[in-house]
Amino acid sequence: MYIFWRGVAKINALLYFSKVEINGEENVPADDAPFIYAVNHQAAFLDAVLVGTLSPFPVYYLTRSDVFKPATRWILDSFNMIPIYRIRDGFSALSKNEAIFETIKDLLLEDKRILIFPEGNHHHTHFLRPVSKGVSRIAFNSQLVHDKDIMVVPVGLNYFSHTRSARKLILNYGKPIRVRDYMPEGEKPGPRDLNKFRVAVSDAIKENLVIPEDDGNYENTKLVFNRKNEKLNFQEIRKLAGSGQQFDEQAPNAFANILSKILLIPSLPAFLLFYWVQNNKISQIAFISSIKLAFGMFIFPLWLLLSFLIVGLIWGWSIGGIVVAIQLFSFLLRRYVARYR
Repeated sequence: MYIFWRGVAKINALLYFSKVEINGEENVPADDAPFIYAVNHQAAFLDAVLVGTLSPFPVYYLTRSDVFKPATRWILDSFNMIPIYRIRDGFSALSKNEAIFETIKDLLLEDKRILIFPEGNHHHTHFLRPVSKGVSRIAFNSQLVHDKDIMVVPVGLNYFSHTRSARKLILNYGKPIRVRDYMPEGEKPGPRDLNKFRVAVSDAIKENLVIPEDDGNYENTKLVFNRKNEKLNFQEIRKLAGSGQQFDEQAPNAFANILSKILLIPSLPAFLLFYWVQNNKISQIAFISSIKLAFGMFIFPLWLLLSFLIVGLIWGWSIGGIVVAIQLFSFLLRRYVARYR
């Protein structure tokens, strides 16, 4: 199931973005090395899907426990997702994390790869927010029982848009951090060691972000993520973001607004369902791209199948095929038209 869904997610992710720039693949440890991806968290479960599908190796994810509902648990399990409990889940639930940490240690002992979001939660800001001590605790506790060196690979996700499709994504793998280098010889790591490692992980992730931190001018700096700058590579756009230059907001294109509405028509029922979910079930911007990806993976293929069967049974299978082709073409074209809205 994991291999199947990983393939489906990768195809949809590559279709969702206009371009995916990946840097630092040489920093990912060899295929027999246990390591932890430490990733900034901007776009809900889309972040996990992207790193997991674009990674050279299968990945296990730590995921907020409240999304493990009866209706969704099967797909989350098939994605190798593991629930992690937070204070908002109740203090009694936090005790369950001890078993989770043991699971992670066992996976690393089997030379698996773990994905962690050190910020602890998501937010649609381009800069890194404070890193929690959880990544230090997991890394140190696992290294204490492992003969091999455990590495932490910092990962930076840089979205040109948190809500629009057909925009660019930059994914950076930073230089791996050797956990053992931060552990004292012959004694158990203390709070100071944990904090030193936490800061090292935080600094390493920042090195892989276009906007490392809030410089007090963030509302202007984030406008560097515009369409005309998508031709720039990571180092070029990072330098531009740090230049202090004033950036202008891009005006919407009226023609693109009209055309995008016209292109809704062939698959209108499916889009109406998406907009209902977006307007009634999504309370945070960080979820929008994730829901769009899920729509492309699950809802839209079902809609195409249903359309084909209904039209095929009534007017013939060749007509059904033509209708589905029109729906698919309009869907893919609309993704790029929406880029200019």
